[in-house]
Amino acid sequence: MIRITTYLCFTTLLISMHSNGAFGANNEPRASSPPKLTSVSIFRLDQFSLGIGGGHNYGGLGVNATYYFTPIVGIYSGVGTHFRGANYSVGLKLRKPTNQSWNVNPYFVTTYGFNGRLHVDAAPSMSREFPGFAIGFGIDQKLTNTDLGAFTIGILMPIHGAAYHEYADFVEQSGFVSPRPLIPFRVTFGFQFVLR
Repeated sequence: MIRITTYLCFTTLLISMHSNGAFGANNEPRASSPPKLTSVSIFRLDQFSLGIGGGHNYGGLGVNATYYFTPIVGIYSGVGTHFRGANYSVGLKLRKPTNQSWNVNPYFVTTYGFNGRLHVDAAPSMSREFPGFAIGFGIDQKLTNTDLGAFTIGILMPIHGAAYHEYADFVEQSGFVSPRPLIPFRVTFGFQFVLR
C-alpha cells in the first residue's frame, strides 16, 4: 500500500512539472531566462567647453567658456557685445546630471556682470548701464549620438542694486518716462562645444 501511494505521488509530481513547462522537448530542465536589461543613453558629462550665443551668460552676443571642477559644480566666463560696447559676465553653474534617454541636464546659475540698462529715449546721453548679479535656471540639451556639444537655454532674473534704482528714480523725477525695462527677466541661449 505504501509503494502504491508513493508511486501515485511521484507520478502526479511529474505530470504537474510537465504541464508547467519545467522540462523542454527532450525532457531536459529549462535554463531560466536572464533578466532583461533596459538600454539607457547616458549623458557624457563634459569638463570644459567653449560656446557661442546670446544673453547674459555670453556677455550679450559673444562667447562663453565653462569649466567644471566636479560633475555638478562649474564656473564660466562670457565676453561679448551689446552693440553699445564690450560686455562681460562671470558666474557659477550648478547642474543636475541625468541618465535619461533624451540627454537633458537642468542647471542653476548665478552670475555677475552688466545686468541692467536704463535707456532714456528723450535724452540718450542720460542712459546708463549698471553691473550686478543675476540668478536663473535652464537646460543643456545634448546632441544625440555624438559628443560634439549641447544646446543651452535659460532664463535669468537680474538683481539690481541701489544705484540702479536711485538713478531710475532720478530720471523719473526729472520728468522723463520711466527707463525701467518692462520685462523683468532675460533669456540666454547658445551652443557649447565640448573640448574635454
